[in-house]
Amino acid sequence: MVGARELCLIWAEDKYRYWSWISLPESKLEKVASLNRVCWLEIRGEIDMSILSPWTLYKEYLVYNLTENANGFEVPVEVAVVARHYGFEYGPLDAALGADKSKRTAYLDPKMEIDGARLPKNRADGWLEMELGEFQCRAEEDGELEMICAEFKDLW
Repeated sequence: MVGARELCLIWAEDKYRYWSWISLPESKLEKVASLNRVCWLEIRGEIDMSILSPWTLYKEYLVYNLTENANGFEVPVEVAVVARHYGFEYGPLDAALGADKSKRTAYLDPKMEIDGARLPKNRADGWLEMELGEFQCRAEEDGELEMICAEFKDLW
């Protein structure tokens, strides 16, 4: 599990305009990230592949919740899980998502009704989870596994 503080959240350093760090009694984590508003959504997480068990299939999820007045989540997002070798230069987001075979389109709003669309699932704890992708770990993996959830075309 990668906590929100370990994620790369676009504009997270601007503590008041874009994201806030709040405590929720139902969360297992001390602080969670609360999105105020952004013109594009970009969430990235990384895991060192050397800590993964060999010959194991991993599925990566974004776990989140939406408030009653949440808006803008009816726009599709791009999600991907990408293996990167150490020393890889992380470039622009569109390049990271552009030609990657693992890229998928998904919707973060669970009320969307689009046939065949990748939608979030309700969890027993009241949160939502969106599957970002999966990764088959081989015997000796070297590098980082990057998980991406982004929307940068609609711009709000």
